[in-house]
Amino acid sequence: MPEMLRDNAHETTGWQQVVHDLRQEERSVPPGSKAQLLALGRLGDQLRCAPSFQEESVAILQRAVVLALQLNQPEALAANRVRLATALQYSGHHDVAIAEFHLALAGIDANRIRGLKDFAWQHLGKCFAEMGAYSEARRCLRRALLLRRRRGAESLIASTERALAVLAAWEVGG
Repeated sequence: MPEMLRDNAHETTGWQQVVHDLRQEERSVPPGSKAQLLALGRLGDQLRCAPSFQEESVAILQRAVVLALQLNQPEALAANRVRLATALQYSGHHDVAIAEFHLALAGIDANRIRGLKDFAWQHLGKCFAEMGAYSEARRCLRRALLLRRRRGAESLIASTERALAVLAAWEVGG
């Protein structure tokens, strides 16, 4: 059932081409640059969604987190921490993922970063749901929903409402 709450890539020819292009982009930019930071984040995020590439995704996103720290890029750091936490979750490392989500949320708050907090709460909630911690999952998803309603982000609101509905079904054994 966890896959019901996950973003999944189907390793189609189109997806493989996107990954190939992102790998080429990452190799073509100067090492240690903001361009490399962006490329690592995008590549790791794409790989996270494909089951056979999740461990590689974790390694790439760990590099992105380190580079964001080195370049003093707090917004990129927070975004890549959320991506890394989700990749850790997808690869079965839930406890480490939860710690990474909390680091992301702390950075988002400390740097007053807009537009990421709801994603962090949403994905943290999904992680708790996969672990069977339904009360915590519901709390996180409700926080995400509140933030998304404040933003007026209709498609994101619908996504969170779907996640809450799936969670409710899990809770009653369905």
